[in-house]
Amino acid sequence: MIKKYTKAKVFLEANTPENPLTLAITYNDQVVYHDKVDQANSTIEFDVCVDNKIIIEISMNGKNNSHTNNADSSKHANIKIVSVEIDDMILFSPHCIKKTINESNTFKDVLAVNGDVCNITIEKPFYFWILENIGHQKK
Repeated sequence: MIKKYTKAKVFLEANTPENPLTLAITYNDQVVYHDKVDQANSTIEFDVCVDNKIIIEISMNGKNNSHTNNADSSKHANIKIVSVEIDDMILFSPHCIKKTINESNTFKDVLAVNGDVCNITIEKPFYFWILENIGHQKK
């Protein structure tokens, strides 16, 4: 059987690209991205197999005192996950209902503390999951 692959995309916003934080993305326990986010808006793309379970973990590290030296805590460094897409379909974003597929989905859209993690697990083949979960967006 030939496995079908498609693109996954993670859209990000960094509020301090001049003093970048480090982001790591793993897909099914394989590191697909590990680097500093040094652009205000970034898109990370990687291949996923749509025939199997999909586990994506997005985590932030590298925050130190230089990222928090502003008295206004809203200006402390963070990385915002704008959306996560697979095959150009938005799975998770602040505008979607964050439907829990299982206990391992913790969609955290702002990563602000070292070790903050956003977990996305799709237990079944992707297109079956889409059919079961279509229509769960806010209007």
